[in-house]
Amino acid sequence: MSGSGLFAAEKTTFEKNRARLFSEHPGKYVLIKGDEILGIFDTENDAVREGYARFGSQAFYVRQITQFDNPIHFNSRLVEV
Repeated sequence: MSGSGLFAAEKTTFEKNRARLFSEHPGKYVLIKGDEILGIFDTENDAVREGYARFGSQAFYVRQITQFDNPIHFNSRLVEV
């Protein structure tokens, strides 16, 4: 999973390491900057707090470590089927 755009490098880093991260830290949160995994955290807030401490207003990537991505389903009565 690579590509261009915001967080392309971080998403690629996550995907390359997803299986290992999930086997070692399922459900926790990872902080990534570029191609570096900078830490594993129990909560999203802890990961974000560390990201702000390290990078201030620069962009950083926090993601929950899951085996698969959870699809988002929308249901609207405004759409006719």
